Amino acid sequence: MKTNGSRMNAKEPTSLVPRSRQRLRDHGINIGRLDPGPLNAIADVPGVRVGHTTVISGDGPLVPGKGPVRTGVTAIAVLNGAGEITGRTQVDEYSVIESPILITNTLSVGAVHQACVEWLTACESSLGNGDFVIPVVAETFDGWLNDCAGQHVTREHVFAALDAAKAGPVAEGNVGGGTGMTSSSTAFHSAGSCWIGTRSQTGAMMARLSS
Repeated sequence: MKTNGSRMNAKEPTSLVPRSRQRLRDHGINIGRLDPGPLNAIADVPGVRVGHTTVISGDGPLVPGKGPVRTGVTAIAVLNGAGEITGRTQVDEYSVIESPILITNTLSVGAVHQACVEWLTACESSLGNGDFVIPVVAETFDGWLNDCAGQHVTREHVFAALDAAKAGPVAEGNVGGGTGMTSSSTAFHSAGSCWIGTRSQTGAMMARLSS
């Protein structure tokens, strides 16, 4: 797993040793018709910087408020996707993004939003005194592998991700806001004269069944 950000447990930051991670293109499988940029990442766009804080602690059965924790924050300093996103209405109306884009687990959106405001006001003294900002925070649900209700993402995690944001290769896999995410599958079931499609997080379910 490659990483260009920080990884933190519930108490203090720890470092990660970067290691290689293969992509589909490495196996001759190309997605889409156009060639990728040199990094094949969002950071190929000039001015875009990405930082992660990964929060991992605990093992065993879920104890709400204690863990296990498999979550984090991803900061993109310059919007696309499904799910709840704060600040989306302003983006649609103004066609301008005025804050970093942050991604975290569903129940930590509020904490990340508040921390982003604190980080931005520390950087720009005019905010709150004539100017304002509405942070863009998107959610991903990681409740299969993470104690989501424990809301383990803190102000320090958000600041660490924002401070770590930089250009260049982007960490991929279970890092930052995607730490507790799992692959989904689609199945179709016959219901008389129609078909019903269902989606399930099979990776997470298998992990729980085998634990």
